[in-house]
Amino acid sequence: MCPCPSEKSVRTMLSVNFWNPVTCFAACCLIYLIGEFLSHLTKGYVPSLLFASFIFLFAFWAGVLPVDVTTSSGIVTVTANFGIALLLTNMGTMIDLETMCREWKTVLIAFLGLGLVAEPFPCKGARFWSAPRKDRAREKTGKGRTS
Repeated sequence: MCPCPSEKSVRTMLSVNFWNPVTCFAACCLIYLIGEFLSHLTKGYVPSLLFASFIFLFAFWAGVLPVDVTTSSGIVTVTANFGIALLLTNMGTMIDLETMCREWKTVLIAFLGLGLVAEPFPCKGARFWSAPRKDRAREKTGKGRTS
């Protein structure tokens, strides 16, 4: 008897154990790398995310990648937490200093708008949700209780 596992059992073991978060992340990074390379070959006329989207689409259709490869890799969580900040930083660094100095009124209005929108909410939220109420203080001390 051959101690080697059959081809079907090897395929089953690979499908069960191969797609862990590390390999899902590596597969996503490889697909994005291929997309960047192909975009570089087209000199940026075709965006890298378009290539990556098509690669993901065909890989899902072919059954090469599991359906939850992006959620298993943790990319969705990281993007939700840090992606917007990185995107805003990237957009901000694309504007050179000379253009910002020429458009100083636009920059000033943007900062004022951001400040006026963001400033009242922490103050009002702290007043409504974190301020101790009188009945909570009585419950902690035990005063005012009728039993």
